[in-house]
Amino acid sequence: MKLYLLNALITPFEVEENEMAVFVVQKLSKEKFIEIFQLAVESKAEVISSIGHQSTAEFLKQILPDNLKKFVSHQRIGISIEEGDLALIFRITERAEKIQEWTLDDLQDFYSQGKIEFLTLSRVYMPEMVFNPANFFSEKEDRNEC
Repeated sequence: MKLYLLNALITPFEVEENEMAVFVVQKLSKEKFIEIFQLAVESKAEVISSIGHQSTAEFLKQILPDNLKKFVSHQRIGISIEEGDLALIFRITERAEKIQEWTLDDLQDFYSQGKIEFLTLSRVYMPEMVFNPANFFSEKEDRNEC
């Protein structure tokens, strides 16, 4: 199992032709975010930090317990979530007018204003069982047949 640390809600898989992926995202409290992170570390999961901004990595280190700080680093890497993997996401709910990197002070302000959220993301396998595009575009009567 791998635990990914992310600073954005992304589509974390490599797409092959005819490949399908479905992800489950859940909003968490900061405490639950830390609890899941702690559990992953205790169970010896491989922790991969894919935090794309230095200031975000620094801010996360400020709010995490000491034993988790060493797992947080600034790395702009692509990831692909596989079966059994989990992502913890720290993101800002404030949308910038243009692409920018927030400063540590900006992040502290957003946090104090409740403009930061914590999420978890996992991949659903056998998505063909839960997702059929025809269900979205067919007549109501036809949906029960899919």
